[in-house]
Amino acid sequence: MVGINTVECMRVFRKVVETGSFTRAAKELRLSVAWTAKNIEKLESSLGTTLLIRSTRHLRLTEAGQVCYDSAGRMIDELQGLQERLSEEAVVPNGKIKIAIPQILAVYGMGTIVAEFGKNYPQIKLEIAVNDRFVDLQSEDFDFVFRITTELKDSKILVRNLGTIQRVLCASPDYLLAHGKPEKLVDLSNHQCIVYSWFSEPDQWSFKTNGAEIKIQPNVHMSVNNSPLIKDAILSGGGIGYLPEFVVRKEINQGQLIPLIPDAEFEAFNLYLLRAADRFQPTRARLFSEFVTTSLQEIITPT
Repeated sequence: MVGINTVECMRVFRKVVETGSFTRAAKELRLSVAWTAKNIEKLESSLGTTLLIRSTRHLRLTEAGQVCYDSAGRMIDELQGLQERLSEEAVVPNGKIKIAIPQILAVYGMGTIVAEFGKNYPQIKLEIAVNDRFVDLQSEDFDFVFRITTELKDSKILVRNLGTIQRVLCASPDYLLAHGKPEKLVDLSNHQCIVYSWFSEPDQWSFKTNGAEIKIQPNVHMSVNNSPLIKDAILSGGGIGYLPEFVVRKEINQGQLIPLIPDAEFEAFNLYLLRAADRFQPTRARLFSEFVTTSLQEIITPT
C-alpha cells in the first residue's frame, strides 16, 4: 500500500462500516464527506478490489470488504494498544466502551455501578445497549457483553465469570392465600405459573432435589420476555415464578414475597463478562472489567 496512509484509510473504512453512512462517518471523524469517500477509493485502489457496494440508501460489504473490516479492526486496536502501552502512565484513560447488558442487570444494580465508574474515569464514554435478546459480541461490535446463562459455547470469546446467580421460586402472600401454598413440585401443575419466554425451554423447569435432577412442566399462566415485568406480576399476585435471588432479596426480607419448596433448587446461572478473543484490550476496557467484576459480585452474592 505504498503511497497511501494505510492506517488512516483503514480507520475511515472501519467508521464508514460501523455507521453505515459516509456522511455519519465523516461527521464522527470530523472530515469532509468527499475526503471520507476519497480514503475508501484509495484503499480499494490499493487493494485492487471493491470493498463496499453503494446504493442510494445502503452500503453493503463485499466478501473482500468483510475480510478488510475484520483486519482493520485488529490493526487499529493493536496500534492503539501499542500507543497506550507506551504512554499508559502518562495519560488519563479515555475513549469509548460499547457494552450490552440484560435488562435485569440494568434495573437491579448496573446503573449505580456505571455511574460510579463514570465518576472515577470521567474521560471514558460508556455506550450501553439494554435488551434481553442474544447479542453477538463480534458481529455487533461490542467491547463487552454481559450474559446470564448456564453454558457458553463460543470459542472466539474471552470469558470472565463474575459469579453464580441463585434463583428463587416465589409468590406473593395474596396469591398463596387465594390459591394455597405448593408443598411439592408436582403441586405446581395446579397453580398459575409465570415463565420467562426467552429461555431455550421456557415451558420446562429444572430443579435439583436431594442431588437428583427433576424436570417439570409448569402450568403456564403467563409467558413473558421481560424479567422486571415477571417480578411485578408475581408481586401483584399474578402467579408463581422464579427470579434471581438478588432481584427479590429485599421483597423476601420484607415479607412481600414468599420463597417456595426450599428443598428444590433451580440450576444456578452464571453471570459472564464476554469480550472478543482477537481484539486487544485497551486500558479503559481493562479498568472497566476490573471495576464491574468486584461491584457485581457484591450485588449477586446472597447476603
